[in-house]
Amino acid sequence: MKVEDVTRIRLGTFVRPPEETETGSPRIEEVLGYLARTPAGILLLDTGLGDAGEETEAWYRPRRGARWELLDGEAELARGVHVIPTPGHVDGHQSVVLECDGGSIVLAGQ
Repeated sequence: MKVEDVTRIRLGTFVRPPEETETGSPRIEEVLGYLARTPAGILLLDTGLGDAGEETEAWYRPRRGARWELLDGEAELARGVHVIPTPGHVDGHQSVVLECDGGSIVLAGQ
């Protein structure tokens, strides 16, 4: 696998409220994911726009562009494609490690 085998894609948006911006105006933020062409096929990594609860949904007004399925813990999805816990950002945060020619690529959400 090569770096060129990884493509960033837009999965949705949310509105950053004026209280959270330096301009005092709301700002639309992209929610990004990645497509990776692996030896086992194409992997879609959704970097996280799950259901955060009614209050958070009302605050950020997300617009989702894809369905998601929860995967908990560490897993090898295919040869050279690993899901690993990366705690600290939010509860349950995970990243994907792709073993590539000459090294590895870590895909992580915002």
